[in-house]
This record gives sequence, C-alpha cells and structure tokens, in this order.
Amino acid sequence: MNETGTLLLWCVIQATVNLLFGAAVYLVARRFGPATGAWAAACALVVLCGVTVAAFSPWPRWWSPGEQQRAGADATSQSSSPADAGENPRNEASIGATAARDDGLSLTDSWRMFRDELQAAATTSPADVAPRRWPKLIAAALIAAAALALIRITVGLLALARYRRRLRPIDDPRLAALARSVAQALGCRRRIELRQSASLTTPATLGWLRPVIVLPGDWQAWSEAERRVVLAHETAHIARGDYLAWLAAQLAVALHVYHPLAHWLAGRLRLEQELAADACAAEASGGRENYLFTLAQMALRQDDRSVAWAARPFLPTRGTLLRRIEMLSDNKRLQNRPVTRRRAAALAGMAIIMALAISGIRAPIGGDGRAHAAPPDQPAAAAPASAPLDVSYAPPQSVFVAAVRPAHLLQREGMQPLVKLLNDAPNSAERRAGVRLENIEQVTIAIAALPGERVSPRQVTLTTWRATDAFDWIPYAKSLAGEGDPIEVDLGGKKYFKAALPEYFKPANPDEAQRFAFYLPDDRTIVTGPENLVRQVLLSGGRSKAAWVNQWQALATGAGAVMIDMAAVNQAWITIKQQAPQDVIGALVGFAPLWEKGRRLFFTAQLDGGLNLSAQVDCDSADDAVAVRETAQAALTLARNALEEVGKQAVRARGPDAAITLPLSDLAVEAIKQSKLETNGKQVTLHAQLDTETAVSTLAPAVTAARRAAQRSQAMNNIKQIMIAMHNFYDVNGHFPPPVVLGPDGKTPHSWRVAILPYLEQMELHKQYKINEPWDSPDNKKVLAQMPAVFRDPAADAATLETSYFALVGTETAFGPKGGNGTKFPEITDGTSNTIAIVEAKRAVPWTKPEDIDYDAGKPLPRLSGLHDGGFLTGFCDGSVHFIADTIDPQMLRAVITRAGGERISLP
Repeated sequence: MNETGTLLLWCVIQATVNLLFGAAVYLVARRFGPATGAWAAACALVVLCGVTVAAFSPWPRWWSPGEQQRAGADATSQSSSPADAGENPRNEASIGATAARDDGLSLTDSWRMFRDELQAAATTSPADVAPRRWPKLIAAALIAAAALALIRITVGLLALARYRRRLRPIDDPRLAALARSVAQALGCRRRIELRQSASLTTPATLGWLRPVIVLPGDWQAWSEAERRVVLAHETAHIARGDYLAWLAAQLAVALHVYHPLAHWLAGRLRLEQELAADACAAEASGGRENYLFTLAQMALRQDDRSVAWAARPFLPTRGTLLRRIEMLSDNKRLQNRPVTRRRAAALAGMAIIMALAISGIRAPIGGDGRAHAAPPDQPAAAAPASAPLDVSYAPPQSVFVAAVRPAHLLQREGMQPLVKLLNDAPNSAERRAGVRLENIEQVTIAIAALPGERVSPRQVTLTTWRATDAFDWIPYAKSLAGEGDPIEVDLGGKKYFKAALPEYFKPANPDEAQRFAFYLPDDRTIVTGPENLVRQVLLSGGRSKAAWVNQWQALATGAGAVMIDMAAVNQAWITIKQQAPQDVIGALVGFAPLWEKGRRLFFTAQLDGGLNLSAQVDCDSADDAVAVRETAQAALTLARNALEEVGKQAVRARGPDAAITLPLSDLAVEAIKQSKLETNGKQVTLHAQLDTETAVSTLAPAVTAARRAAQRSQAMNNIKQIMIAMHNFYDVNGHFPPPVVLGPDGKTPHSWRVAILPYLEQMELHKQYKINEPWDSPDNKKVLAQMPAVFRDPAADAATLETSYFALVGTETAFGPKGGNGTKFPEITDGTSNTIAIVEAKRAVPWTKPEDIDYDAGKPLPRLSGLHDGGFLTGFCDGSVHFIADTIDPQMLRAVITRAGGERISLP
C-alpha cells in the first residue's frame, strides 16, 4: 500500500502538470478555429492516459544518480535467501520483493515465503495495529472513483451496443443518395450506414470502424434542407474521427475523475468537435444563415426525452443542440478552418514531449536496497526511499506498471505549498475520505495486457495500495465489491475475498466475466482487481516473476517509476495504422521509432537535491538505439520551440490564462534545456534536473489559477443549465417560474429551484417533494438532503446544502415580485440579452428555501459578490452567462437588473 499510494499521488501530480500544459496549449490553439482547438484538447487528453500509464511504470527515467549504490543494493539483495524471508515474514510483507533479485527462486521457495507472510499477518494482535487508518483512505477514494467511472464507460458502451442492435435499417433511395452526395462534398470516403431508432430524439453517430448515422423515428417528416443539415453534421463527425477522440477523452476523465481540469478539457473537446462539424456542415448545406435557421427549427420540435443514463456521455442531447445554436451565433465560431498537418503534428508533438518529460521525473536512487529486519510481533516498517518501489504483486504478463510514493514526495522540505494546495482543494482526499496525501506510502497499478475489443481495462488491471500505518481495508474493499458480503475463498491455505455479484466487470462476452476480488497481505496493504489476477498473486507467493523485475529494482527507487512494454505499444500502433485516419497517422508517424525500435521503457522521478527526471529505453541493437535517440532529440527540439512560442503568446495576451500558461511553459522549457540525451550501447538515456523549490513555487500558483478557472467554468455551466431549464419551463407553462410557487392552499411558499427540477433531469427528486407541506417539513427535508450539484458552487464544500444561485426579486426585475405569476417575454422590453435573471452570491440559504435576493430601486444595491475574485457571475434572460466586475458602474448594474427601464445598455 505504501509504495502504491506514493505512486498514485505522484500520478495525480504528473496528471495535474500535464493537464495545465494541455489546457494552456488548447487556449492558444482554439484561436485558430474549433478544429484546431478540438485537436489540441484531444491530444492533451490522449497523452493524459499515457501519463497515467507511465506513472505506474519504471520508465522513462531521465536521470538516475547513485549507480554504484544501486549496484551495491542489487548485489546485497541477490544474496538474500528464502530462509531470510522466512525469518522476517512481516518485513517481506511490508516491502514485498524489493530485495528479491534472484531469477532462480523456485516456485516452492516463493510459496513458502508467501505462506510465512500470511501467517505473520494472521497472528497480528489488535495491540500491534496503529490507531491511524486515514492515510489509506486516499488510495481507496481514488481507486473507487476511477473504478466507478470506468464501469460507467463500460456500461455506456454496452448500452450503445444494445441501441445498435435494436436499430432498424433505413431503406430510402433518396436519403441514401443524399447521404452519398454529402459525404462526397465533405471528402468522407468511409462506408456509412443509415439507421433509425424510436428511442432517440436527436441524430447521433455510433461507432468508429463501422460508423452508423442514427436518425430519430420522425426523420421522414423532415424537409430536404433538414435532412441535408443533419447528414452533413454527422458525416463531418465521421470524417474527422470525433467518435474515437471522444472515447479516448472519456477514458482520460475516468482515470482522473477527481480532476476538474480533465472534465473541463473533455467538455471543451465536445464543444469544439460540435462546432468544427458545424463549420464543415454549413459549407455543404447552403451557408451559415440557412444552417442556423434549420438547426433552430429542429431544436423547437425536439422533446425533452433523455437517453439512458449509461449511454448519455456518448450521445448528444437537446441541451447540446441549444448550446451549439448559441455558440454559432458568433460568426467566428462557424469558420471552417481545417487543421493543417504541420499544425496537427506540432500540437501532438508538444503534447507527447511534455508527457514524456513529466513521466520521466523519478525519485532519487541510492541506498542498499536491503530489507531491514523488524521483530515479527511489530507492524511492518515503511520501505526506505532508497529501496526499489515494490512490484511484488505485478502479474508476470504485465505490459504496464506504475508505482509512486506520495509520502516520500510530499513530506520533503519545500513541498509544503503544494501539499497545502492539494489538501485544501474542495474535492481533496482529506475532505472526501479523511486521509492526507502525504500519508500514502505507495500505490502500484499493473496492467496485465492491453485491453482487446471485448475486454475492459478493469479486467486486466491489478492495483496495490499501501499506507504508512495499519488500516482496516475491509469497509473500503466491500464498497468496491458492490452489493452483498464478499465471499471468502481458500486457495492452498491462503485466503482472499471475491464479490458476491458474479459479473462485476460486465464484459461483452459473458464467458469472460470476472468477479472483483481483493487480498490483504498484511495490515497496511490491499491488492484489488479481477479474481483471476488476484489468484495469480497468491499463487506467485508475493514474488513477481516478470522478466523486467531485476531491471526495475536497479532503476525504480525514489518517488515514482513507470515501466512500459514497447512491444505492446507497437502492436497498438500497427492497429492504428490500419484503421486510423491519415491525419492521425501523419501526426504520429514521426515519433514511431520510439516504440518500433524500443523494447522497454523505464521512467523515474527522484528528489535528490532537486527534481531529477530519468528515462531509459532498451533497444535490440546499437543502431536502433541511435534511431530512438535521434527521434527523441527531434521531439525535444520541437517541444522547446513550441513552448517558447506559447510563452510569448501568453505574454502578449496578458489575460487570466497567462497565469497558467506562462509559468508552466517556462518550467517546461527549463526542463528541456537541462535535459541530456545519450546512447550507451543498446540503451538510450535522458536526464534532467530542476530545483525543487523553483518547481514548486512555479506549480503552486499555476495549479491554483487552473483550479479557479475550472471552478469558474463549472459555475458558468451550472448557471447555463439553470437558464436552459427555465426556458424549458417557459415552453411548457408560457412564462418563467415565479420567485415563489404557492402550494395547493394558496399560502405555503416553495422555491422556483424546486419548480424547475423536472427540467434539470431531476423528475424523480421533484416527485418526492411534497408541495402541500412547508419546504422544511420532515418529508421535504429528505429532498433538501439530495441537493443537485447544479445549485452548488463548484468551490463549495460537497456536503453543503446551501445554494449559490439566486433570483433577483422585485417589481422591476425579470422574476417579478413575490406573489407574481411569472414573467413573460413581452414584459421584458429591455431585451432578454440585457436583463439579468439569476446571480451567484454567498448566502446561507438552503436550496429548497423560497428565499432569494430582493431588489428595490429606492434602496442600495444588494451585495452580489463573494464567490469569485473581482466580481460575480450572472445568467441573463436569453440564457447567456456573463461575469460582471465589482467595478461596474452602479447605474449600469441597475439597468441590467430591471426588465423594462428603457436604459441604454453597454456592458463592459
């Protein structure tokens, strides 16, 4: 658990740096058009998956100090015997096979060692267990979050497969001819099937290898122009390969479901993809004005039915269409500016190089690597930072292994600003699970094989968590196992537990079903994953037999390490070359020697007087090593030039994004300048060193700025969703919701926030609310406890039940006075784009309470700030969202609050 926890925390830090860089590049790239913005966002999210994988591998490793110490540690470790392990079973359980270097260990020896470890764990008395459990909860929280997100993706893909099987082919020669004409106009040569579905209300594209355009059941009632618009938009998605990019984005978000920047980038990718497809489709559909008019007509006819929850991330909704119409009202958003090959290669190169640079940061190497004895009746001691990262439970067929030591990384002097920043985050591990990151000793993730077409990542991933202190893992493991008590299984005298549900992983092929299982080697460690891999752990005796273990132990010391089997990457590359669009292949082909001629990649990050990054690529020959070095050198040069240009543009822009872009680009450029790339026979090595204090002082403000930007973006999205719900309420009722909704007795007040629940996809919650009872009745307090996140500011505590969004209530406002019947559009004579409907403010008001902000023209303006520095967010009656600065002229603020004042509006 200790080393696995460290590795997982290190992965979080590496992912944050990579996301900050990707966000900065995206913010610059989007100025070249939505297609370029979508490509930049996709590159950032795809390499984020690579960074995640690399975080759990001992490679790349740019620099590894203390080679002689490592060699000494290797020799000392090889002298250890099975008998030694038997004398100290608890210490072996603590650090696993970190001192095992002998390939000649027999299966009998391994079994005996593992039996001793289990016996030591079984004889631990309650007095031996340290009272602190919370350091291990961070590992549980992160694994559980990623597991649930991956399960959702798997279930969503299965739901899509079910949708696809139920689709009916469209046998209409005229529509088929129109589809071929549109595809030819857009340069799409792929074979596209046309099908229809009664359960979908919005056109959609399914699949990548065999794309299908799905039309709603009422497509026959569409006009010729509407058919052309829909086919052009969906065909543009297929021609651009958007489905695959979005699937990769969903995987990146699942692996980092806790990270607001990952969600923000994925949201921007989805929007840019839609806008880029719109730009292409508009050219093939009669121009911008005709295209927008047709979209608006179709939006008005769509109903509010939603697709199944599981499939929702992969299918468009009515809200998506409305958002597109709003964004496309800007002429700049509908310009078809394709991504040039040079620009695409530059963006992909920058993303890959930054990912390699980040992944190559490894912990200091040194020490004797030997397991120090501890009395059998004492808890296992934490592994020293100089010891190799523990990969005792990595399956022999692992193609990717990553390990990190958060405690080793974050307890060092100079890291306090970053530690405080991470622990103070609204969704930090401490707030969610009661565990601080610096108390996680190690996290290890091993992927046994690259997932195939019918195999989910969870079916091949084994995760090991180790805390710095004893911890009761059973509650966490039960939460992962799902419903029912886990079943205890005896395997040759060793015990593990498996989930009661028989198909926890829900594969496409029922014969491949694997139950979730977990194993507790000692009082600080838990191994979780599919049952077949957990059984392998028990049968191996806690000693990994992977071919790369000895090399790992020689290199992987310090804060974190990653190992990647390049043969597996190359196999994936072969598939990509056969199936991917030419622009994707063109962007990657320049880097192909890295995985075509590399055999195995080790990457390490160390803290030894600074932040030391090291990478090592093993090749089959010296010529291959030269080719890999030349490719890596070219990539570094390309990355440096691109990053320097990003920094210059950030200086020229002088906007809020510069607070993120400039320090990160400067830090990355400095890392590249300090890097040293060499060949040594069949090996290619890269080393880079940064001053720790400088790196932390640079990262902390950038992370803070990025987090604030992501929170502000999420808050804007919350207001947008609320305004869309209000417009949908208007469509049904003929007016906006009144500020106070009265119950059947005509006296009991209820909030407008409750009234719009059905239009926020919260119909079940709305049904639970008792309209004939006060808002704070015992029954309605149960609804209060289920607060939808859309009413809560993203920076607020997740447990709060207080709303952050309020209506302005008064005779002259858009909501009208208390007791009113709801405003209609003709009453907003100042214009819906000039009139505020809702505002954000910091007030202690439960979300179901019918209380908002009163406005009276004869009284001072109410205070509306408090959530964001320098101003507050507002939702206007047309559905747009604006940030209004605290410095706004008070008379101008009064003008946009009133709905019929007749003032001249000129918002800054």
